[in-house]
Amino acid sequence: MDNEIAMILVAVITAVGGVLVALIQSLRKENRDDHEVVAWSLERLAVIAERTEDKVDTVKDELEEHLTWHEEDFSDGVERST
Repeated sequence: MDNEIAMILVAVITAVGGVLVALIQSLRKENRDDHEVVAWSLERLAVIAERTEDKVDTVKDELEEHLTWHEEDFSDGVERST
């Protein structure tokens, strides 16, 4: 009788272990897929951030030029229409 219980116990442990291994493997694949999506999203955000930074630099340069134009235009004390 002890031998039969031992065999049943080994079979149960093996079955539970197999289910756990299958569950862990599915979670690993899901995690890999999630990482791929996040990496793609971060790459897109980096491109968008770079484009935005370039646009901000362009506006900054244009504003500085415009302010310099105002300083030069009004340096003689005569106000002109803009």
